[in-house]
Amino acid sequence: MIDPGGRSIARLPIRPFRWLAIVLLVGLALGGSVAGRKAAAAPDAYADVVQGLRGEVRTETAGELSSYDFDVTLDPAAGTIGGTARVGFENGAASKLDAVYFRLYPNAAYYGEGGLTVTRAAVGGAPVMPALEVEGTALRVPLPEPIAPGGTAEIDLAFATTVPVDSAGSYGIFGRDSTDGTWVLADWHPVLAVFEDGVGWRIDPPTPFGDPTFAASALYDVAVTAPAGLTIVASGVAAGEEAGGGLVTRRFVAGPAREFTLVADDDYAAVSAEVDGTRVTAYTEPEPTARAGAEAAVAVAVRALGVYGEAFGAYPFAELDLVQTRLSGALAVSWSGIVFLDGAGLLGGYAAEDPDGFATVVAHEVAHLWWGAAVGSNSNDHTFINEGLATLSSLLYQEEAAGAGAAAEQREAWVTGPARALLARGDATVDLPIREGQDGTVRAWAYYAKAALGFLTLRDEIGEAAFRAGLRAFAEEYRFGIAEPGELRGAFEAASGRDLVEFWRHWFAAAEMTAEEIEAIAAG
Repeated sequence: MIDPGGRSIARLPIRPFRWLAIVLLVGLALGGSVAGRKAAAAPDAYADVVQGLRGEVRTETAGELSSYDFDVTLDPAAGTIGGTARVGFENGAASKLDAVYFRLYPNAAYYGEGGLTVTRAAVGGAPVMPALEVEGTALRVPLPEPIAPGGTAEIDLAFATTVPVDSAGSYGIFGRDSTDGTWVLADWHPVLAVFEDGVGWRIDPPTPFGDPTFAASALYDVAVTAPAGLTIVASGVAAGEEAGGGLVTRRFVAGPAREFTLVADDDYAAVSAEVDGTRVTAYTEPEPTARAGAEAAVAVAVRALGVYGEAFGAYPFAELDLVQTRLSGALAVSWSGIVFLDGAGLLGGYAAEDPDGFATVVAHEVAHLWWGAAVGSNSNDHTFINEGLATLSSLLYQEEAAGAGAAAEQREAWVTGPARALLARGDATVDLPIREGQDGTVRAWAYYAKAALGFLTLRDEIGEAAFRAGLRAFAEEYRFGIAEPGELRGAFEAASGRDLVEFWRHWFAAAEMTAEEIEAIAAG
C-alpha cells in the first residue's frame, strides 16, 4: 500500500461496533452445496501460474496449501455477496489442533453497516457450532476430532456479506460506491487465520490504521454469479462462464494467493500489454484522463515486472490487473494479482502532474507482488518488511528505468526527505506493531522512509552484489511462505558473510538515526 505522497497515513474514525450474530441451522448439513453452478470439469488448480513455472510451483507447494472453493452471488439490490465455501484446511502447525479459526474482516467496526454472517458450518459433512470472538472478527470452528500436524479437515460454510456504501474503512478497500456503482471487494469472505507455533492463532483485532489481512497462501476456485452488465475483475484467471436469465456465472482460479479480491463495475474500459507470459490489464472509467493514466500505469507495471523479475525471481502468474477504485487516504493498494489505483488522486492528477512520482507509486505496488503477496509477513506486526522493501524496490526500479537523476529525486521525495522530518520529530523505532493511539504520520515515515533508508544504508555497508543476492535468496526461500524479520536479516548475513545483528538493531529496533546517516544516502 502507498499513502498520498508517501508521507502520512490518514487516521480513520472508529465507528460503533455493530454485532452480527451467527445463525446456525445445526440440523442442516452442507454436503454438495459448494458444487452449485460448477457443472464443468474442475480446472487445473494451478492455472493462475504461467505455464513455464506451473510444474515448479506445483512441486514447491504440494501438500502445503489450504484451498477455498466458493460459489457466490453478487446481489446489487440487496447490497450483498454470499453463498457457500468449502475449505480444505492443511494443518501446517507442529501440534494437534482442535479448532480452526477464520477471520471475518467485514465485521470490523470501521466498516459501519458492513458485516459478514455465517449461517451454517460443518466439518467433514457433520454440522458444528462455531463461535464468534474478537468482537465478531474471528470465528472459531470446532473440529470433531483434533487434526495432527500435516493432517487435513474439510470445512463447509454458508455465509452472506453485507457490503457498506461509500465506506472509508481501511482506505476504502471494501465497499460500494454510490456515485459510480463500483464494488470494491477485498477481505469480503471468511479467511483462514494464521497459526504460529509458540504463539497460537493470530486473531488480533483488525486496525483501521494498516493492512488488515494476514493470511497464508492458498488455492482458490471461485464461481461468481452477477448481473450480466457488470465487468468482474478478480484475482487469478478466468476459467469459464455461463449466462442465463440476465445473469452470468464466471469461474476464476487463483493461487497460490493470500486472498481472493474482486472489483465489479458496469462501464470499465480496458487497456492491456504482455510481458514474459503475463497479461497486464488496466481497468478504468471511460473518461480520457483515466484512459491516459491507465496506459501509463500499464507501461510502468510491464517495466517493473521485468526489473523485479530479474532482481528477485520471475513473477509466476499469468495476469496482473490494475483497477481504478475510489480510495480513502491512499493512492494505491496491492493484492494478489490486483492493484487498486485511486481514480482522483492517482490516475486523475498525479499521472499528468508528476509522472516520475506516479511511476514510483505504481512500481511500489507492483513490488508488493513480491513483498507481501509472494513473500508473506505479518503486515501489522512487522509492517516495515513489506513497506520498506516495496519503497526500496521502487527506487531500484527508477535506477533501472529512469537513471540516477530521476532515482535521486524520488529518493529525496520518498525516503530522505521524510526521514529528515521523522528525525525532527524525535525519530521512531521501525519494527513496532501497528496499534491504535500511534501517530499515523510518524508511523508512516518510519515504516516507509526510515525502513527504506536502512536498507539503502545496508546496501552501502555490504555492497551491491551481496545486497542483491540477499534479496533474491530471501524472495526465493520464502516464496508462498511467511517470513520473520530475523529471516530477512539472515538472508543478508548469508549473502555478505557478515554479522548484522547490531546493524539491524540500530536501524530497525531502535530510534538512533542520525542526520549524517540521512545525508550519506541523500548524497548518493
